[in-house]
Amino acid sequence: MQPESYSAMFTPYQPVNISIAAIILGIFLYSALFTPGENTHPVRCVYIEYAGTSCPTCGLSEGFSQMVRGNLAGARESNVNTIPLFSFFLLQLFMRAFAFFALYRNMIPKKLIAAGDSSLSLVLFLLCFRNLIFFWI
Repeated sequence: MQPESYSAMFTPYQPVNISIAAIILGIFLYSALFTPGENTHPVRCVYIEYAGTSCPTCGLSEGFSQMVRGNLAGARESNVNTIPLFSFFLLQLFMRAFAFFALYRNMIPKKLIAAGDSSLSLVLFLLCFRNLIFFWI
Protein backbone atom coordinates (compact mmCIF):
# COMPACT_ATOMS: atom_id res chain seq x y z
CA MET A 1 0.00 0.00 0.00
CA GLN A 2 1.36 3.39 -1.00
CA PRO A 3 1.61 6.21 1.54
CA GLU A 4 -1.03 8.89 1.27
CA SER A 5 -0.20 12.20 -0.32
CA TYR A 6 1.55 14.69 1.93
CA SER A 7 -1.58 16.80 2.51
CA ALA A 8 -3.73 13.77 3.31
CA MET A 9 -1.11 12.32 5.68
CA PHE A 10 -0.50 15.62 7.47
CA THR A 11 -3.64 15.66 9.56
CA PRO A 12 -4.09 18.02 12.54
CA TYR A 13 -2.86 15.14 14.70
CA GLN A 14 0.60 15.16 13.12
CA PRO A 15 1.74 18.67 14.21
CA VAL A 16 0.63 17.90 17.77
CA ASN A 17 2.43 14.56 17.62
CA ILE A 18 5.62 16.14 16.27
CA SER A 19 5.45 18.96 18.85
CA ILE A 20 5.16 16.49 21.73
CA ALA A 21 8.12 14.51 20.37
CA ALA A 22 10.17 17.71 20.08
CA ILE A 23 9.35 18.70 23.67
CA ILE A 24 10.38 15.25 24.93
CA LEU A 25 13.62 15.39 22.96
CA GLY A 26 14.20 18.85 24.49
CA ILE A 27 13.74 17.39 27.97
CA PHE A 28 16.27 14.66 27.21
CA LEU A 29 18.72 17.15 25.69
CA TYR A 30 18.37 19.43 28.74
CA SER A 31 19.07 16.41 30.94
CA ALA A 32 22.13 15.47 28.91
CA LEU A 33 23.61 18.99 28.96
CA PHE A 34 23.87 19.32 32.71
CA THR A 35 26.18 17.16 34.79
CA PRO A 36 24.49 15.32 37.64
CA GLY A 37 25.83 15.94 41.12
CA GLU A 38 27.30 19.34 40.33
CA ASN A 39 24.08 21.32 40.88
CA THR A 40 24.47 23.02 37.49
CA HIS A 41 20.79 22.90 36.55
CA PRO A 42 19.50 26.44 36.04
CA VAL A 43 15.93 25.59 37.14
CA ARG A 44 15.57 25.77 40.92
CA CYS A 45 12.71 24.34 42.96
CA VAL A 46 10.18 27.09 43.66
CA TYR A 47 8.45 24.88 46.23
CA ILE A 48 11.57 24.78 48.43
CA GLU A 49 11.97 28.55 48.19
CA TYR A 50 8.41 29.23 49.36
CA ALA A 51 7.51 26.23 51.54
CA GLY A 52 10.96 25.51 52.96
CA THR A 53 10.67 21.75 52.39
CA SER A 54 11.30 19.50 49.44
CA CYS A 55 8.52 18.20 47.21
CA PRO A 56 8.19 14.99 45.16
CA THR A 57 9.78 16.70 42.16
CA CYS A 58 12.96 17.82 43.93
CA GLY A 59 15.92 16.07 42.36
CA LEU A 60 14.18 15.14 39.10
CA SER A 61 16.51 17.24 36.95
CA GLU A 62 19.52 15.47 38.43
CA GLY A 63 17.69 12.15 38.22
CA PHE A 64 16.96 12.65 34.53
CA SER A 65 20.62 13.59 34.00
CA GLN A 66 21.55 10.30 35.65
CA MET A 67 19.04 8.40 33.49
CA VAL A 68 20.33 9.72 30.16
CA ARG A 69 23.73 8.51 31.29
CA GLY A 70 22.34 5.06 32.17
CA ASN A 71 22.87 5.38 35.93
CA LEU A 72 19.67 3.86 37.34
CA ALA A 73 20.93 3.74 40.94
CA GLY A 74 21.96 7.41 40.86
CA ALA A 75 18.63 8.35 39.31
CA ARG A 76 16.67 6.56 42.01
CA GLU A 77 18.86 8.14 44.69
CA SER A 78 18.19 11.61 43.26
CA ASN A 79 14.42 11.09 43.38
CA VAL A 80 12.36 7.91 43.70
CA ASN A 81 9.97 9.24 41.05
CA THR A 82 12.70 9.61 38.40
CA ILE A 83 12.49 6.16 36.84
CA PRO A 84 8.68 6.09 36.38
CA LEU A 85 8.62 9.65 35.01
CA PHE A 86 11.59 9.10 32.68
CA SER A 87 9.95 5.87 31.51
CA PHE A 88 6.76 7.78 30.73
CA PHE A 89 8.61 10.26 28.53
CA LEU A 90 10.66 7.55 26.82
CA LEU A 91 7.53 5.51 26.07
CA GLN A 92 5.81 8.65 24.82
CA LEU A 93 8.70 9.28 22.44
CA PHE A 94 8.37 5.78 21.01
CA MET A 95 4.60 6.22 20.76
CA ARG A 96 5.07 9.51 18.86
CA ALA A 97 7.41 7.80 16.38
CA PHE A 98 5.03 4.86 15.93
CA ALA A 99 2.01 7.13 15.43
CA PHE A 100 3.89 9.29 12.92
CA PHE A 101 4.96 6.34 10.78
CA ALA A 102 1.67 4.50 11.16
CA LEU A 103 -0.13 7.57 9.81
CA TYR A 104 2.48 8.13 7.12
CA ARG A 105 2.26 4.54 5.90
CA ASN A 106 -1.52 4.45 6.41
CA MET A 107 -1.08 1.23 8.42
CA ILE A 108 -3.87 1.89 10.93
CA PRO A 109 -7.00 4.04 10.58
CA LYS A 110 -6.44 7.60 11.83
CA LYS A 111 -9.28 7.50 14.34
CA LEU A 112 -7.96 4.26 15.84
CA ILE A 113 -4.47 5.73 16.20
CA ALA A 114 -5.80 8.86 17.91
CA ALA A 115 -8.10 6.90 20.23
CA GLY A 116 -5.45 4.34 21.12
CA ASP A 117 -2.79 6.98 21.60
CA SER A 118 -4.88 9.14 23.90
CA SER A 119 -6.14 6.15 25.92
CA LEU A 120 -2.70 4.62 26.35
CA SER A 121 -1.17 8.02 27.16
CA LEU A 122 -3.77 8.62 29.87
CA VAL A 123 -3.18 5.21 31.46
CA LEU A 124 0.61 5.66 31.33
CA PHE A 125 0.30 9.16 32.80
CA LEU A 126 -1.83 7.96 35.71
CA LEU A 127 0.54 5.06 36.42
CA CYS A 128 3.79 6.99 36.15
CA PHE A 129 2.67 10.24 37.79
CA ARG A 130 0.51 8.74 40.56
CA ASN A 131 2.91 9.76 43.36
CA LEU A 132 2.89 13.36 42.17
CA ILE A 133 -0.86 13.44 41.61
CA PHE A 134 -1.59 12.24 45.14
CA PHE A 135 0.90 14.74 46.62
CA TRP A 136 -0.89 17.72 45.12
CA ILE A 137 -4.43 16.53 45.96
